[in-house]
Amino acid sequence: MRKLVILIKFQAIATTTLISIFTVFAIPALSQETEGEGQSTSTEVVESSVVADEGAEESGPLEALTADNPEIPSAQLKVLLKPLTQEQLKAEADAWFLLLQQKAQEISDLEYAIKVQEEEIGGDVDTQKEEQVVTATRLKTEQTNLASRLSTVLEELEAKGGDPTTYRKYVSAVSGLEFDITDTEGLGLRFTTWL
Repeated sequence: MRKLVILIKFQAIATTTLISIFTVFAIPALSQETEGEGQSTSTEVVESSVVADEGAEESGPLEALTADNPEIPSAQLKVLLKPLTQEQLKAEADAWFLLLQQKAQEISDLEYAIKVQEEEIGGDVDTQKEEQVVTATRLKTEQTNLASRLSTVLEELEAKGGDPTTYRKYVSAVSGLEFDITDTEGLGLRFTTWL
């Protein structure tokens, strides 16, 4: 029995010694392999992202991230724009510019319809014209908000070395309130709707 106890103790000591030796020599070796693997992985990630950025120019433009919510508060938009690169900000500017252009076209089409109707009814205000004028005024407010968001994007683009000149010229050209002072009834309706 005593031999069995000594044998078990010897096996326990031998096993503990082997585990200790393995731990002392193997863990640093494993950690070096892990560090080496981590370094090559991060290099591969960086190289992949560089290749992806180069491929993005060839395969198509970058996708905008913020323009899917035109009512986003300016303060939140600024936070989302802060980490973006100049190329990403250019994509954002293009997307906001497109929204602004579409709104300007919608307003232009509606204003044209109002002018045609004024000629047909002789400048009087009827129910349809009232609705169109109210809608046009509401659309102008939406356009002003879009121009403000685009300006926020352009400020960040300019801060990161981009050239926002073309965008700003367009914003300037389509912004502001325009009233036809010869249409006194429509002018009063626009003014009260705007207020």
